[in-house]
Amino acid sequence: MVVTGRGALVVPDEQSLTIWGADPAAEGLEPAFEPRSVTEILAPEHVPEVLADALAEYREQLYPGVSTQTFIAPVEPRTLAAEHDTAQHDVSGQGDHEDHGGHRDHGDHGDHGDMMEIVGEPSADGLVMESIDVSFGPLGTPLPGGLLVSATLDGDVVADGSVRGLLVQAPGDGTPAPPDPICPVAWNAAIGGDGGWRRVVDVELERAISHLAWLRSLARLLGWNRPIGACSTALSSLLAARSDDVLVPNAQAKVAAAADCFAASRALRLRLRDVASVSADHVRNAGLRGPVARASGVHDDARNDDPRYGELGFEPVLRSEGDALARTLLRADEAKASLELAMAAQSAITDPVPAAGPVIEAPRGPVSARKENGEWQFDAPGATEAAAAAGAAMAGLEWGAALIAVASFDLSAWRLAG
Repeated sequence: MVVTGRGALVVPDEQSLTIWGADPAAEGLEPAFEPRSVTEILAPEHVPEVLADALAEYREQLYPGVSTQTFIAPVEPRTLAAEHDTAQHDVSGQGDHEDHGGHRDHGDHGDHGDMMEIVGEPSADGLVMESIDVSFGPLGTPLPGGLLVSATLDGDVVADGSVRGLLVQAPGDGTPAPPDPICPVAWNAAIGGDGGWRRVVDVELERAISHLAWLRSLARLLGWNRPIGACSTALSSLLAARSDDVLVPNAQAKVAAAADCFAASRALRLRLRDVASVSADHVRNAGLRGPVARASGVHDDARNDDPRYGELGFEPVLRSEGDALARTLLRADEAKASLELAMAAQSAITDPVPAAGPVIEAPRGPVSARKENGEWQFDAPGATEAAAAAGAAMAGLEWGAALIAVASFDLSAWRLAG
């Protein structure tokens, strides 16, 4: 069941809050991306500065008098911060040309009473169109909060695009904090060393939650209610299991039902097949990692080198097509597989197994943490490369399809500290 009627501006975004254990759906809230649909604002106690600035402008211009729910998420990062970015962002959530939550036209068209001649090179359809610079984000869109998408439109087709994450973690007090707060369990595993079989359970449960939260966000972008409801039901079960430290078998059926909504959808294939395709050669040459690599057929997964996963009979989920559809279906399959791994690690394995290596396979790819000269060094190889690939994939697509292309990479808006 999809809850409707209480539209909320969710800060930073629904996916992040769900990973932190504060799913807006549990509060009867549905993310809204049009100002007229927003009846309240849902935000954590600590809001990154760049998002706080955008939120203040939203409140002044669009939501005067709208109440804010402030909460402390169960696994909310200890210290949230941001750095200012000089890029102009769309504070309306709609822009001057409304589409998928909005973007802003930064061009100067002069006096519309005097029709001006448009000059330049013809577009693909042979027409000469005026180029328009637009931006999307960093708040109030179906993409992650803190993500800024910039593009030059040639008519309604993207001529050039780029994607940037604007958020950073503040320096701590000497205690390491996850530099990317939307996969805190994986980062803490990398920082804290071996955690036994419990670490496998926690990391795999986080992967299943992260993938399902992303699938739900994609469904919202596409406007499909059935998978939204199925994902919400599965997420409710998984979040309760994480809170109780006990996985129950009926969670598998709910996760499978959510994943099957995507696997069985003919409409999904029509929308996502051949969109933002990335070849295996490009994956290797560009340094892409994690689900993006595996969706292109590249056998890249840090779990391959972990003896505990070998004991579980782990085999990575792979696809070969490398397009937005492949990345979607791979994450759906991984959500199911991760829950199976978590349950096996929780209930069936008792024999001692050698400790894992220093690299953890997080939901978006490998992460590692090491201490050098008393300072923590964090690494998430492939994260920057994925943002570059997403920006490049926008070129030649209509605006709506370009946003879907960006979403299919499941980018983090957080940049590594230091």
